[in-house]
Amino acid sequence: MPNKLTWNLSIRTKLLLSYLIIIVICLTFFSAIIWRTASNSLREESRRTVQQTVDLAHETLTAHMADVEDMLLSLQADRIILNTLQYPSENIINDIEILESELLSVDIFRKKVSSIKLYLLNHEDFPTYDNSMVFADTKIKNEPWYIQTVKNNGMVCWNVFHASGSDGTITASRLLIDTQTHRPMAVLRADIDLLQFAGKLEQVKLGKQGTLFLVANNHIINLSGSAYINRFVNAPELFRIINNSTITDSYSNIENTEYLISYRDLSAPSLKLVGTVQCTELNDSSTFVGQAIIFTAIISLLISLLILSIILKNITAPLHQLAHTMENFTNNTALRLDIPSNDVIGKLYKSFNTMMSTISNLIQDVNTLFQKQKVSELKALQAQINPHFLYNTLDSINWMAKKYGAKDISKLATSLGSFFRHSLNKGQEYTTISNELQQIISYVYIQKVRFKDKFDLNIHVDDEILDYPIVKLSIQPLVENCIVHAFEEIDYKGIIDIDGYRDGDNIYICVSDNGSGADTDELNHAVNKSFNINEPIEKYGLHNVNERIKLYFSENCGLSFQTNESGGITVTIKIEVKEL
Repeated sequence: MPNKLTWNLSIRTKLLLSYLIIIVICLTFFSAIIWRTASNSLREESRRTVQQTVDLAHETLTAHMADVEDMLLSLQADRIILNTLQYPSENIINDIEILESELLSVDIFRKKVSSIKLYLLNHEDFPTYDNSMVFADTKIKNEPWYIQTVKNNGMVCWNVFHASGSDGTITASRLLIDTQTHRPMAVLRADIDLLQFAGKLEQVKLGKQGTLFLVANNHIINLSGSAYINRFVNAPELFRIINNSTITDSYSNIENTEYLISYRDLSAPSLKLVGTVQCTELNDSSTFVGQAIIFTAIISLLISLLILSIILKNITAPLHQLAHTMENFTNNTALRLDIPSNDVIGKLYKSFNTMMSTISNLIQDVNTLFQKQKVSELKALQAQINPHFLYNTLDSINWMAKKYGAKDISKLATSLGSFFRHSLNKGQEYTTISNELQQIISYVYIQKVRFKDKFDLNIHVDDEILDYPIVKLSIQPLVENCIVHAFEEIDYKGIIDIDGYRDGDNIYICVSDNGSGADTDELNHAVNKSFNINEPIEKYGLHNVNERIKLYFSENCGLSFQTNESGGITVTIKIEVKEL
């Protein structure tokens, strides 16, 4: 039924409106996809940047802590210290000077640690508090860090003191053990100022405001007194994530603001590196991308309207002229179509109604002529080849060969005649496996004459399948392939084996050679690829065999190639069991 809303609209206006709707829908759809994809990509890229920054800071701090642990290990291995503690002299001051000298020799410029101290076990004669670096452990025996260090039996212990202030300290301590008696002798302690250890962390920016900071024993270390860091002091969600989550990067809502929180554990179990950045900062780039997409879409829409207006003007002018020409073409009006509108297309429909009868008659005449032409061509083709003439000629050659005692020529003519009889098969596409093998025997005899007995043929086919049908000329091309290609470059006698057997509802016929071999993947691809009109027809011999087998049996049947044990090719024909 005609649409009353668009009845009086011109075709140019209708097309313009249609194109406009399509363009708007497409632009909206693709802009949404692009914006969504770009937003996700930019957000992910920002997240990776934050991750990389946190990882880099984590590597720096971990390396610093590893260097300190190496210092303590080197002191454990210091023979002067061990000897001095194992065999103390009567001069305590002299022993202290020796020990201090060794302690000072590690990190001379104090780039890694602020101080190194040695607390001696069971040496009450040494001073307890002094400006020295060597002390008796009398007054620190009950301190938690000391007790933990002794229990760790030579493993490094990390502790944080005064983490809430800028004068905080991170300590690494380990038990110094006599390497001969394995008796604990002293406790080594290296102190690191927090400013020395992590003073530069808060200078690293994640986005515009985000930064890095340390958390020790669930207390945030805010060395610079940053207001941004202080907002997390009373944020239990932050501590829940860094203490319980198995994922080192997650998004969380803190005080109605979404943050990306990325954290890493340091060597000290209670010390963590944390990076936070507001998610709105991650989305800044995607907002800019969205604005750019909208602006581009509007410009594209305006340009499209201008171009469409020019194109439609050029399209509708020829349509008007064509409609006027068709209006003057009036013959039979028996067939009519409903007129959809009152525009140029409506006029085309009117003219179409008047032309339909003439077109129908013309189509009928063309079909009749085409059928006559095909019949004539078929008869002409049949007249070109007279099989009886061919058979009679071969019989004459055979008779003359026998007359003059040319037995080889007689057998060759007989084989050729047999080959053609089986090939033509009275125009039938099917033949029996027995007939097909008989044709192969004739064909091979002819080829052995040609190639001077360069190869032999062996046939091992079960008798039970000989009377089953097969597509004619399906085995012969495979044997021909062996002779022409497989044996072309060999210097030994070629062998062709034909084996046939039945397996359930299928029959398998295998043609094998001991030739030079070929790429079986390429052969399997060649027989199954689509027909290309630009390639020579010679390339489609095996492809044609495969297609005819599939056509007359099923898609599960056909040819398959594989390399055999002799290095040659075995091609298998699979057909279904059928009755003639």
